[in-house]
Amino acid sequence: SSPMLGIRQDDVQAVLDACNLRLREGRMLRPNTNEFLISAEHARALNLKPGDEIGRGVDEEHYPNILVPMVLVGVLENDPDIAPAARAQVSIASYEYLANHELYRPRNSGLLVISHQGRKEAVDTWLEVTVSSSRTRIETAAQRAARLQHSQQMLQLVLGVVDGLVAIVAALVVGAINQIALTRRMTELGILNAIGYQRNTLIRRLTFETAVIAAIGFFAGLSLAWLILSGIDAILYEPQGVVIDTWALAPFVFAVPIPCTVVLSAWIGAVKLFQRLDAVTIMDRDSASTEACHRRSVTSSSQPLSSHTFYLRPVSYTHL
Repeated sequence: SSPMLGIRQDDVQAVLDACNLRLREGRMLRPNTNEFLISAEHARALNLKPGDEIGRGVDEEHYPNILVPMVLVGVLENDPDIAPAARAQVSIASYEYLANHELYRPRNSGLLVISHQGRKEAVDTWLEVTVSSSRTRIETAAQRAARLQHSQQMLQLVLGVVDGLVAIVAALVVGAINQIALTRRMTELGILNAIGYQRNTLIRRLTFETAVIAAIGFFAGLSLAWLILSGIDAILYEPQGVVIDTWALAPFVFAVPIPCTVVLSAWIGAVKLFQRLDAVTIMDRDSASTEACHRRSVTSSSQPLSSHTFYLRPVSYTHL
């Protein structure tokens, strides 16, 4: 939201020109009347149209500072060629009306300073250095931009810390699951190593398997999040004139460390596994285990030559 500006009748058009605003519907306000103009985004958010009244008596939650009813007479819009983030959103009332109304007299006066073309930096410096004092509060566009940038940096810092914690937890969980899976595949890996596959090749293969799964989950999660955000934008924010960039790169950047940490954890687990892998010992142990299991569970079959029976029979690697 933005405060309602009380502007003299002679200065209204100058302010509209400086903000690249034009009248979309309705008419201009008249001096010394309780009329006001509002941006189309605010009108859409508040569900207002020319002829509607606002005020504390109408809705105290939305208009706590509007002490007497005011009538909307015109809706303003920006040039469509202007980027959504640079569009001005204002509410303008008659300065003459506010200055002469008894309920608005005990107020802090303010000035809206509009610089000429090419003089913006000089005017900002004059306001911040010459005019600034303990009795005045200066707010320039540069100061507002600096505060916004600081807020964004703090938000990014918080998100970065949360992202790091999530990445660590994901790495620990996936690392434990990978260790269990690798332990179950130890026989397979020992056999592949024994028949000639290099350990580096097997490590790359295991890491690639984890990378593929992590990539699928990464893009599936981002796609689902984008669909949900697009739905919320279309249902809630767009009708109210709030602009949300659903194609921003920030979610992608903050989500990248998680799959990268998972893949790194899988690679470290595979390296540690092959450091203590003895292919011959594993094969001998598996062969003995298989033969013992085969001796304990000898059963007959009514179809000894069927494919199903052949597939289920225990396999011994003793004679490789």
